[in-house]
Amino acid sequence: MSNPVLKADHLGISFGGLKAVEGFDLEIRENELVGLIGPNGAGKTTVFNMLTGVYQPTEGAVYLDGNLMAGKKPHQMVKAGIARTFQNLSLIHISEPTRQAEISYAVFCLKKKKHTNKTQQVRNITKNRQENETHDY
Repeated sequence: MSNPVLKADHLGISFGGLKAVEGFDLEIRENELVGLIGPNGAGKTTVFNMLTGVYQPTEGAVYLDGNLMAGKKPHQMVKAGIARTFQNLSLIHISEPTRQAEISYAVFCLKKKKHTNKTQQVRNITKNRQENETHDY
C-alpha cells in the first residue's frame, strides 16, 4: 500500500478550556476521494482549518507527502499543495455534486498545469458563463 499524501496523526485543538477536536486520525492516499461528515458542531470545519494551517493544532501532527507541516502558515500550506476553499453557492450554479467535483478537479489540473479533457470543459463553462451574465455589483 502506498504512503499517504495527507496524514493527520492524533490531531487535537483546544480553545481555552474547551477541547474542540481530540485524537483525530486520517490518512488519504493518492487518487482517494474522502468525505468528512458529522452533525453541526462536531468539529469538521476545525479539522479542515488544522489540516490547512488556518489553526495550529495543540496536539498531534499533520504530514503532507511525508513532510511535517507543524507551524506552517496557510500560504505555506498552499505552496506545499493543500488549501481550503469557502462555500460560495454563487460561483457555479450546478446542482449535481458529481459535476461540481469534476469541475473542481479540472480547476485543480489547470492550476497544476495538468491538462485533461475536463480542463477544456471547465474553460468552456467559465467562458460561456462570463459571456451570458451581467453583474450588479
